[in-house]
Amino acid sequence: TTYSLANYKYINSLEGSWKYATFLANLTGFLLMKVFGGNMIMMNVATSMFILITSGIVLFALRKVIPVPILIAGELIAVGLCWCPSVILYNYISYLLLTAACLFLFFGMLNDRKRLMFLAGICLGLNFFVRISNAAQVILILWVVFAHFAKKNSVRKETGGTGLFSAIGMCVTGYLAGALCGFAVLF
Repeated sequence: TTYSLANYKYINSLEGSWKYATFLANLTGFLLMKVFGGNMIMMNVATSMFILITSGIVLFALRKVIPVPILIAGELIAVGLCWCPSVILYNYISYLLLTAACLFLFFGMLNDRKRLMFLAGICLGLNFFVRISNAAQVILILWVVFAHFAKKNSVRKETGGTGLFSAIGMCVTGYLAGALCGFAVLF
């Protein structure tokens, strides 16, 4: 548990990959350490909020898609499997941003909403700076391609559906915007 807390406390001493590989997670932890004075109990409470927020957005977003009792049971199981200490923010911020990106992509393609696809890209772009290995999450763009071809052409023509290249362009633009925001904070 104290591994991440030490990174947050001594963020200015970190060098090389230690500083950049989990930059936004370390910066968030550093700011929380400042707010709560480094109190370990308060840090556990504060960082547990990322788990609560993640499960809350899933419950809020999917309550009309999945029956609520099943959704709550799934949420309880998922939260119960959070074995890693909550102060290790590079895990839980990654989960939060990935969850938000998946929900934005799902509802963006389901309802032909370009703005949601852009927001999904922003989440994924920011997630790159939470943990560098999150760069592989860009493969979620395949959902956009799959969803586009899974819809019937007649439905897309009647509703004026989002074109494939337009949808991909919005996701990529959002990804670049999120990555540029993370890059700007870094430097």
